[in-house]
Amino acid sequence: MTFRSTKYTADCTGCSGYTATGVNVNNTIYYNGMRIIAVDPGVIPLHSIVEVRTPSGSFRAVAKDTGGAIHGRKIDILVSSKSEAYNWGNRSVQVKIIRRGN
Repeated sequence: MTFRSTKYTADCTGCSGYTATGVNVNNTIYYNGMRIIAVDPGVIPLHSIVEVRTPSGSFRAVAKDTGGAIHGRKIDILVSSKSEAYNWGNRSVQVKIIRRGN
């Protein structure tokens, strides 16, 4: 499925450094070796494992977060720096659900 994607960091005004599922992301962008993404749980259930394909490659990610601007077919990919998030902007990616969460 085609999704719009943005990137975000734990280092922002008003951010706690914890995901919606309670994962501390102050010092990591991974959970059990997979990238962390924010999703609309009505589209991709929390705790789901997905494959994200970008023009430059693919990676596995786990849906551990939500966000106020994440609605429908949109994901937000956790990164370690604001500059990486800003440089990404808003891009189309392919998302395949490998294992649905609950």
